[in-house]
Amino acid sequence: MVRHRPAHEIQRIFHCGGIAYTEYDVEGDIGLRREFYERGGRGTPLIFVRGQRMEGFDAGEFERLRRGRS
Repeated sequence: MVRHRPAHEIQRIFHCGGIAYTEYDVEGDIGLRREFYERGGRGTPLIFVRGQRMEGFDAGEFERLRRGRS
């Protein structure tokens, strides 16, 4: 089940897990917003793991992608 967690909760999960990430403000930058939509973004968070797109946040799916499992 995909849960739409607040950004600060996902940041905490990544920080506690030692997971490096880059956060982008798509609301404040028209170029980033355009890229967001070009990459298929419809909502946030939009997370890419090993080139795979994940919209929303599901911890199990994130771990599967992070470990490179199909």
